[in-house]
Amino acid sequence: NGANKTLAEMQALGHETASQESITPLFVNESEFDFNLTSSSPLRAANVLQSVYAEFTTRYPTRTPINVDMFGVARPAGGTWDIGAVEYNA
Repeated sequence: NGANKTLAEMQALGHETASQESITPLFVNESEFDFNLTSSSPLRAANVLQSVYAEFTTRYPTRTPINVDMFGVARPAGGTWDIGAVEYNA
């Protein structure tokens, strides 16, 4: 319904199992505004469900697709989705 949900409500729906607020993203170089993910970033392959993508495209069919990152790299790379605007690219 588009309402904000608590972490517990999201977990009950089968989404994330831990708060992402406590995760250090491990960007390449935050101080230089390079928000690409490092190879050891916990945001890589964070298992965003394909159902999330399906729901987004159903609700917003005319919006920018989320199956590519901000640089046009196909998502998910390697079978599972990364969290953030940039898909990890070795």
